[in-house]
Amino acid sequence: MATRKKNRRQRATVPARRAKRPPAPKPKAPKPKKPEYDLRLEIGLNAMRAGHSLAAAARKVNVGPKRLRRYVTGMGVIARRDGKWVFKRDRRFRHMPVYSAGKRIVITVHNSVTARRIGQYMNAVKQFFQSEDPAYLAPFHGQSVRDVLGKRHTFETRPNVLFRLDASGMEPFELVYAIGTPT
Repeated sequence: MATRKKNRRQRATVPARRAKRPPAPKPKAPKPKKPEYDLRLEIGLNAMRAGHSLAAAARKVNVGPKRLRRYVTGMGVIARRDGKWVFKRDRRFRHMPVYSAGKRIVITVHNSVTARRIGQYMNAVKQFFQSEDPAYLAPFHGQSVRDVLGKRHTFETRPNVLFRLDASGMEPFELVYAIGTPT
């Protein structure tokens, strides 16, 4: 009987054979996120559009060239081809305020041409408020822009309506303008 117990103990100490497991799958690298909007880096991007090199644009905004390169390529508005920076169409969504149809609204546009046109209009409105000269609004009479949904918004150029909207106390342009997702 003593040998029987001994055999049982020996069997218990021998590890059981296990089937080989397949190796665990390697985790996939996370997709790089688009960088967050950064005004300082946008100024660097504009400097590159104006003809400055990446290094000069980075120096202008006090950031490293690597950081500026990562930002502009991550935004998808610039790419490197044949050793030169080539600008793509800027299709980022922008939320911008505009005076239209007797009220102040915030619309979403998706290209830089429309955004620039709205910026020019809002600058003319600001100059109109400072000088009370309707000549600043004349180039925008009858002009309009389309939002991402295709809806047309005509620029408000009636002086009395603009004065009424200004007196209503809305927040300034800088607090509303943003580059972001469509909503």
